[in-house]
Parts: sequence; structure tokens; C-alpha cells
Amino acid sequence: MEPSRIERVKRGAIMGGTVGLCLGLVLGTWTIFKHGPGSRGYINTLSQFMATSAGSFALFMSIGSFIRRFANLPAEVLERQKWDHKMVGIIKDQDS
Repeated sequence: MEPSRIERVKRGAIMGGTVGLCLGLVLGTWTIFKHGPGSRGYINTLSQFMATSAGSFALFMSIGSFIRRFANLPAEVLERQKWDHKMVGIIKDQDS
């Protein structure tokens, strides 16, 4: 059985959150080394970078997982659509 859209959204959010945490750790550490931690300190600054990055990536990955279109179509339908696009391209080229 294939996963439902809600399960895909959860999976996209988990993947995006994981990538965002890693990226936030790297970029936050680099920013702290370059500009200093500021008035909040090292841990608060780094955690804000990580949380913001994880939230952003999770949001966009979950939206992307939700709107992905051709995941459930059988191969015959995809091949037919590809062939239809080729035929439209051929017809367009002959009219020019």
C-alpha cells in the first residue's frame, strides 16, 4: 500500500527538518566565528539559527511533498503523456 498524502507531508517535514538542522549548525557556527555570538550568547544564537533553518526547510519540503504530482501514475500513463508531448512538438515544428 502506498503512503497517504499526510504521511508524505510528514516524511517531507522530517527530511527538511533534518537537513535544516544540519545546515543551521554549519551556518550558525560559521556566523558565530565570523561575527561573534552577540548579546544572547553562543548557545542561544546557534539554537536560533538551527531552529529557523529547520523550520523553513521542513515547511518547504512538506509543501513540496504534498503537491508532487506524478508519483502515483502508472508507467503507461507517463509514457503516453511523454509521447503526446513529443507529438505536439512535432506538429509545432511542422507548422513553422
